Amino acid sequence: MADGLSWSPGWFPDPTGRHDHRWWDGAAWTAHVADGGVAALDAIEAPGRPAPPGSPVLGRSGPRPSGAPAGNDPVAVTALVIGLIALPATLIPGLGLVLAAAAVVLGLVARSRIRTSRRDGDGVAIAGLVIGLVALLIALIVTVVSVVLLTGSGGELAGAFREYVTCLEVRTESECRIALEESLVRIVG
Repeated sequence: MADGLSWSPGWFPDPTGRHDHRWWDGAAWTAHVADGGVAALDAIEAPGRPAPPGSPVLGRSGPRPSGAPAGNDPVAVTALVIGLIALPATLIPGLGLVLAAAAVVLGLVARSRIRTSRRDGDGVAIAGLVIGLVALLIALIVTVVSVVLLTGSGGELAGAFREYVTCLEVRTESECRIALEESLVRIVG
């Protein structure tokens, strides 16, 4: 092995993707395959058509080392889940920023862990990272727009809504709604 590791013989997920499992003899993938527990033979290479250079078959890369954990890295999965939660949360100023930033950080941490542990899940980590970055961009825009509307040039709009809330303390809802509509018409146009 180029990386100095060796793996024990056994059934592992088929690196070609054509079958459920393929036998690793300790040095190379064999033609022995299994689908749903039924054994069969399927040559690694199609007749007259070698596998591409560097593929798991010709490169003789074997299954994961015996000490490497199986399955997707849990930090990668967490990054993806938080990234997906962050997308709708971007509409809430502040919260969207925090969740999106967490997804980005966890995605970066997961990629680092995956490289050192040889665990699966790099695609999941990248998905969490990308979704987190998209959510972060959206959350930044929403937060900036919210701040501008509530303070700077949008101060009139915020003032109209503050007047509406104050009005509700002493007048009826319909009277306050009419006053708010009049204020909005004055501000907008």
